[in-house]
Amino acid sequence: MSLYILKRLALLVPVLAGASFLVFAMMELVPGDAAEAMLGPYATPENVERLRESMNLDAPMPARYFSWLKNLARLDLGRAHSIGRPVREEVLERFGATMILAGAAFVLAVFAGILLGA
Repeated sequence: MSLYILKRLALLVPVLAGASFLVFAMMELVPGDAAEAMLGPYATPENVERLRESMNLDAPMPARYFSWLKNLARLDLGRAHSIGRPVREEVLERFGATMILAGAAFVLAVFAGILLGA
């Protein structure tokens, strides 16, 4: 049994790596320029270029992916540009409420499942 669990845990790494690459690649395929979209229709070319450099959008896709993985390993999720705060702070701020909601949904699902199953 423990060998089965170890095998499943070992397979978790390539599955997570593949899923992260697919999501990153799909975001690359979205049409449009992220810097232009963030700055709006009145953005100057200089501002767009400055934002591309600050967000590392001028680097090739593999370099951006590995940079993103490196930051993710350090739990650096970047900054939310709409509010100017680190994403990690925003996630941690809402984590408690999310766990309460998930716990309540789990308890409700267990009771509903038992009642409907019986």
